[in-house]
Amino acid sequence: MKLNALCVLYMQSPEWGALRPNSRRIYEYGMTKFGKLMKRDADTITRPQVLDLRDELFHQRGVCRITLAALNNVLKFGYDRGHVKMNHAANMRNMPKPKPFKRWSENEVDRFLLNSPVHLKRAVMLALFTGQRRSDLIRLRWDQYDGRFIHLVQTKTGKELSIPVHPVLGHELALMQDERRFTTGKGRKALCPYILVNTYYDPWTDRHLTRSISTHSRSLDIADRQLHGIRKTTCAKLAEIGCTPHEIASITGQSLQEVEHYTREASQKVMATNAMKRWEDVGNSPDGV
Repeated sequence: MKLNALCVLYMQSPEWGALRPNSRRIYEYGMTKFGKLMKRDADTITRPQVLDLRDELFHQRGVCRITLAALNNVLKFGYDRGHVKMNHAANMRNMPKPKPFKRWSENEVDRFLLNSPVHLKRAVMLALFTGQRRSDLIRLRWDQYDGRFIHLVQTKTGKELSIPVHPVLGHELALMQDERRFTTGKGRKALCPYILVNTYYDPWTDRHLTRSISTHSRSLDIADRQLHGIRKTTCAKLAEIGCTPHEIASITGQSLQEVEHYTREASQKVMATNAMKRWEDVGNSPDGV
């Protein structure tokens, strides 16, 4: 069976149906990069040919990782169904490392919030004060906000979170609710149930929000910044004010290992000063050392 035919079977399988829409879109894109392997018999694809594909795409880090992941999925499906004797895309080593998302500095966040259209400002504010991924931010609905907490189930992890709303975010959400009531009955289509909307009062798509944030940040000389970098800002800020990894994870929904990774850019000077201040406070107490 040719690899292109095996791809078609895979996309008709329960395994494919179980993937999230965004994952299916990513893997479909990866399949378009299989190149000349597409017309080969899937069972004759060798490890050296897979390595050649890796080397050909290596300079495109994201594309390379997506393509090899898609090929691994297709050949694994083919192996499980008896179409190939070996999945030569499994356990690939020496893959290009993903480009890390850079943390936004507090100055960059402030500059963005002060100089951005309201629909972009609110997306960054919601990201900053919840520490959530883009996929969860754009899916937050008004019925998930009770005035004190935002309740959600993370798309990627399935974790249930109740995040206390910071007063600054609470003030902005109140303004947004007033605007929704004010615009009711003005001949516009039914109000969007999602908290974040674009200029057409429609929910954001993943790519549109990412592109809009990135384009506007560059116009403000905030170069090479992505919305996901705000997640690092949130984690670092919580670490700097003395939150424990468990406390940070309770807000962001990350594992403790992820929290450690995301807080590496927290200011050592700020955290050391705060730690010493707490030590001083203990020392000055009646029971202090």
